[in-house]
Amino acid sequence: VATRKIRLKLKTLSLMEDTMKSLKVNGMRCGHCKAAVEEAAAKIAGIVNPQVSLEDKELRFEESGPVDMQALRTAISDIGFDPE
Repeated sequence: VATRKIRLKLKTLSLMEDTMKSLKVNGMRCGHCKAAVEEAAAKIAGIVNPQVSLEDKELRFEESGPVDMQALRTAISDIGFDPE
């Protein structure tokens, strides 16, 4: 039974990795920057659980459906940051 639970957990983690996407974002330096980018990303259809890594200069998110990456880049640019 324990082996079965481990296999299910590994399969779930693998599926989560498949749905995780990332986008490099330049110009973020503080917690306010992080919150602003996460908030902007959360408003884009299909984006779930946006998380910014200031260290990696990266926005990571899960997809619940198709994501318009151009709309995401525009939303981030509109608040003063530089998405790649």
